[in-house]
Amino acid sequence: MWIFDKILEMAVGAMIVAATAVGFAEVISRYVLGNSINWSFEFLQIVLVYTTFVGGFLATRNRSHLRVTVIVEMLPRYVRLGCFLLAQLGISVTTVVMTIWGWDYAFKFTGTATDMMHIPVVYLYIIVPICGFAMTCQVLVDTLLGLRRFVLRGEAETFDFVLPGFGEEMDREAIKS
Repeated sequence: MWIFDKILEMAVGAMIVAATAVGFAEVISRYVLGNSINWSFEFLQIVLVYTTFVGGFLATRNRSHLRVTVIVEMLPRYVRLGCFLLAQLGISVTTVVMTIWGWDYAFKFTGTATDMMHIPVVYLYIIVPICGFAMTCQVLVDTLLGLRRFVLRGEAETFDFVLPGFGEEMDREAIKS
């Protein structure tokens, strides 16, 4: 799945660059030239919705959503497992609700299109249930892998996440100098 992840990361990066460029062009056009770009609001709305939900899926996939684990790390092993399962259950409920409600919401707009770009509105919102379903699947996989880790190594979740440029990498550089 590494190639899939890289493609999604590049797509999110491209969407952020496109949103920034169009937003900047809109500001220049409106305040310098005195004329607004008609389609910029709709374009930015679509790009930001897609960026948000695809980025959320990538964060779920990479387990890089914000986690505060300082108290959980001090708990006994079985309590940590319970915390892990409770967190996974909460995330699963959220992503299932996002999938169901997103599906209903997206298809409320069947037959309607955006005003300027004439894009069917269902295309704007269909990313919500798609990413909700993908996140649900990822959370289920993470839960099963966590249970497997608990059985094999005695720990459902590892707390050794290190941001690039911090932690061990910085320690190695400090030792060299």
